[in-house]
Amino acid sequence: MHSDTTHIGWRRDQQQLAYLFHAQSVFGEYEFLMHRSRLASLQKQTPRLGLELRAVKQFVSVPAIKLHTPRNPDEFPVPAGMEPCLGLLAQFHRLRSSGGAASGDALAIGKELQIPPQHLDQLEVYFLFKCGRSGQDYLFYLHTCKAELQLLQSNPAEPLTRYMPPYASEEWHEDSRAWTGVVLCTANLQRAGMLFGDRGYRVCFLEAGRMTEQLRLCAEQSDGVTATHVAVFYDRAIHSLLGIDGVTEVCTSSLILTASR
Repeated sequence: MHSDTTHIGWRRDQQQLAYLFHAQSVFGEYEFLMHRSRLASLQKQTPRLGLELRAVKQFVSVPAIKLHTPRNPDEFPVPAGMEPCLGLLAQFHRLRSSGGAASGDALAIGKELQIPPQHLDQLEVYFLFKCGRSGQDYLFYLHTCKAELQLLQSNPAEPLTRYMPPYASEEWHEDSRAWTGVVLCTANLQRAGMLFGDRGYRVCFLEAGRMTEQLRLCAEQSDGVTATHVAVFYDRAIHSLLGIDGVTEVCTSSLILTASR
């Protein structure tokens, strides 16, 4: 073996970088530059092995709803009855983007570990909307950096009891108080552990509580929708819906949105 041979632990390296360059990270906008730089580095290494490396560009987009900018008629249409919920999420995103993202406890831990406030991760936020007109459930992902709701899937409507026990959800089955959506917050415990060490678990749930309170307060200032925190839900059903494993990434909080009377 030659001493100048370069070894790249590609899989492990990609996993390490994924903790920094994810959608909710302040580094997310540099993901494209990072991949381009890595590709250029590989292109310099492969000729030494007698190989040729070519880049194949593939662009994948998902239907999305912008939170703040005027919507284009060609974009994904807002499902009927979702406007009040969209206003709530837009207000929540504005609050999170204006510096209210991290709690005092998280900032204190970040300061002790010498992590700048802007490098503290945000939790992931999903929104399940029940469209009564179409009879469909729409699952969206709140992309903080792009300020948009990205459509992940749409399926025939399911009863709320699929995700929560009857005693926690039966109130919202009354005709006069029908639920319109559920906001779900998830935390990547493995990623938080890399950033905060043993305190990562604590930071995740501190942030979950803070985000839940922010959503509830935003609902009080919104028209046409109210938010109620429900701490009881079926883990496996929620994790299956969101496509997370329930080990490294878990659901930490849920709020039921209902139409205001």
